[in-house]
Amino acid sequence: MGAQTIGASLLNGFAGTYAQQPDMIIDTAPIDAGSAEVFFGHAVIDAGAGAVTKADGSATAANFVGFAAREVKTVYSYTDPNAGGSYLANEAAAIFKRGVISAICPVGSPAKNGKVYLRIAANSSIPTGIVGDITANADGGNTVELTMCRFTGTKDTNNVVGVRILSLNAA
Repeated sequence: MGAQTIGASLLNGFAGTYAQQPDMIIDTAPIDAGSAEVFFGHAVIDAGAGAVTKADGSATAANFVGFAAREVKTVYSYTDPNAGGSYLANEAAAIFKRGVISAICPVGSPAKNGKVYLRIAANSSIPTGIVGDITANADGGNTVELTMCRFTGTKDTNNVVGVRILSLNAA
């Protein structure tokens, strides 16, 4: 669904936007100088010294901080509002730490109150599973369960799903 169809059919929203209020906490943190680009709605982990970095192979449930929240920034593609918005290294980023946020889940079939996993290693049999993505499927040592997160329902045709962060984790 492109943005031009809003009004006719609104699915689960856009990645990186809050999905429910009022119990939400969003803090600002710098993106670490060595971090890869962090797209809206993607997981971030603690990089030390108050900074965050894109979730990668070093991610654990203990160093998970939250998700990159959508800010007023120009998107690169107006036909796909889930593409383009991101934070770059050394930018101040809005980090969603508690509440419900819309996120991209390219692999698996999320269900209400279902477990949320973070991909920390590639699996050649799942080509759409990219390191740093969330998934509804455990994949051995290739994923880590985000024990403080639960899905709020099923994903839409754009792979957008609500994720509830139950409690603050890393500072």
